[in-house]
Amino acid sequence: MTTTDLPTLQTIAIIEAHIPCRPARILEIGCGDGAVAARLKSNGHEVIAIDSDAKAIARARERGLDARVASWPDFDAASIDVVLFTRSLHHIRPLPEAVNRAKQVLKKGGRVLVEDFAFDEMDTVSHDWLYSHLARLDAGGLLRRPGDGLAEMLLQHHGSHDACHFERDHELHTAPTMLACLREHFSRVDELTAPYLYRYISAILEDTQRGYAEAAKILDLEKRFAETNGATLIGRRFVAHSS
Repeated sequence: MTTTDLPTLQTIAIIEAHIPCRPARILEIGCGDGAVAARLKSNGHEVIAIDSDAKAIARARERGLDARVASWPDFDAASIDVVLFTRSLHHIRPLPEAVNRAKQVLKKGGRVLVEDFAFDEMDTVSHDWLYSHLARLDAGGLLRRPGDGLAEMLLQHHGSHDACHFERDHELHTAPTMLACLREHFSRVDELTAPYLYRYISAILEDTQRGYAEAAKILDLEKRFAETNGATLIGRRFVAHSS
């Protein structure tokens, strides 16, 4: 196992826990390089993976996936058991059309699974916790620098709280906005919280077995951090049920 496997395996676990049938016909929207889709395919599911990034789709196809360059909701699909938004729904506009189209392509009894994050709910305690671990790992030479995203911004700005505006400046849909839209279209939507800060660290940790061990440790510490300090877990998972 290497570092990038850990977030993927966490995603797979929540998907498998809510798949309505096996094997399932799954449409993943925002598949990136196909890491999640490839795992689902190896588990026996039929997977169609789409992304608007042609380079990402090329890497996904190298994994042997049915991967297509496409944008949502402008994509033809039908008889889908699971529509999966893997950290992609927060980008997609217009949001109501995206959710409604997902409902339309589902079979009766299907699910829309959304894995996302509540970026606007990261408080100062969580911010400082994240930076302290980033600084420790960077001092130990375990991080790939320069990296991308919030983790790199925090390191560059020495933990300044202003770095958190990096996420807010991207005009992303908030978690409450996505949840409200799902509930407008589905009679039942389950909401779950999950660790997410470890993903920022995993994104720039060295991609080795040692990096995997560190990422797993951070994941466990984040769970304990929430339990003992009352910190908010900013990961969000929404499960919408088609009747």
